[in-house]
Amino acid sequence: MKKIYCFGTLFYLSILFVFGNGFNLNSIGSRALSMGGAYVGLADDYSAIFWNPAGLTQIKSTIVGVYMSDNIPSGSYKYKFPLLGIDIDAKTITNHYVSGMVAYCHPVTDKLYTGFAIYMPSHTGAEWEGNDLKDLTNGEILKWYGRIGTIAFSPVISYKINDYLSIGVALNIYYGMMALKMPAFEGLGQYEEDSSGYGYGGTIGILIKPSRIFSFGLSLKTSTKIDFEGKAKIPIFSFLDFNPESSFKRDVTWPMWIGGGIAIRPYKNLIITGDIHWTHWSVEKEISTFYDDYDWRELFGSEEADKMKFYWEDKIQYRFGVEFSPAKKIALRTGYYYDPAPGPDKTMNILLPTYTFNVLTFGIGYKTEDLIIDIGFEYMMGRKRRISVQEIINKGMPGVHNMSIIVPAITFTYIF
Repeated sequence: MKKIYCFGTLFYLSILFVFGNGFNLNSIGSRALSMGGAYVGLADDYSAIFWNPAGLTQIKSTIVGVYMSDNIPSGSYKYKFPLLGIDIDAKTITNHYVSGMVAYCHPVTDKLYTGFAIYMPSHTGAEWEGNDLKDLTNGEILKWYGRIGTIAFSPVISYKINDYLSIGVALNIYYGMMALKMPAFEGLGQYEEDSSGYGYGGTIGILIKPSRIFSFGLSLKTSTKIDFEGKAKIPIFSFLDFNPESSFKRDVTWPMWIGGGIAIRPYKNLIITGDIHWTHWSVEKEISTFYDDYDWRELFGSEEADKMKFYWEDKIQYRFGVEFSPAKKIALRTGYYYDPAPGPDKTMNILLPTYTFNVLTFGIGYKTEDLIIDIGFEYMMGRKRRISVQEIINKGMPGVHNMSIIVPAITFTYIF
């Protein structure tokens, strides 16, 4: 029983951590972040390249934007099973997963607008103290660490059809990075891997402004498959007449995303926004890892440790934001969004924090004739998850899982 618990689930984590919604960045741009990411229907700064490319037509001058944020997750895991000598009270190591965006936008004519951006739509992870989790590995202290990041290069073009309707398209070229350190399956000691790869996708946006008071937006990001290639290592293999390293390949699909939003300006100094975002989490049915080394391929294939089936469901986020300008140069912002977990109990583990988050945001902006400074803060409160021991059979990790994430952000926008 203890062997099943300790080693029956561990290797599968090497793929699972990729899609946890706790590892995704939910907002790009300090202003958008501080308004709860309810920005598809507003999208009137350079971050429109991410939210809704059609919104770029609202920019009247050439601008350069620089955005920086720091994703700081804090998780805990508790589980006791006295009959098996298991008593775990673990916390994540505090790490900083810095991300950002650099963007350039230029109005070519009064109808045609272009720009490009380099940004990180995801960069975060989790690291645990091996000593806290040694009851899972028969007293052996191993490393537990997962990190995922993507860098996107996005050229964009937007066109104002008339005063009421704009469209925009962005090409998204992705570079993905993945790193993992964890116990290998069947008590084979430490497993480590590093990989990277490229993928391609696009964003299509529409913005409708029937009057000064209302604007509506619709945006779609296509699904993107990133072809990861890298090397894996299990040091103990060198004592078992196996190659301790093997190259591998793994295709991972980031799901399609659709966002719709509205922005209301009841007064000159007040903006109220609301968005609905849908993510096609169920697109990924199975992820396979192909090891170049024959012995690795045969060993992992015999245990089906080179495949992972998913049980995620499509989910909808609800987002709301407010911006109030008490003075010409000052803007105060706040927001909220609800982010439901895509994964069920049977796939829950410490390198896949699929929590339901309630998120509070706030921020402030300062504007001069040629410079805008925006500061934002996001606090993600994860709903505690209690996983029963019966989920071991499904590769879930029983116990009490909890996580919160704080994200400070700052943006500088230069107007030429």
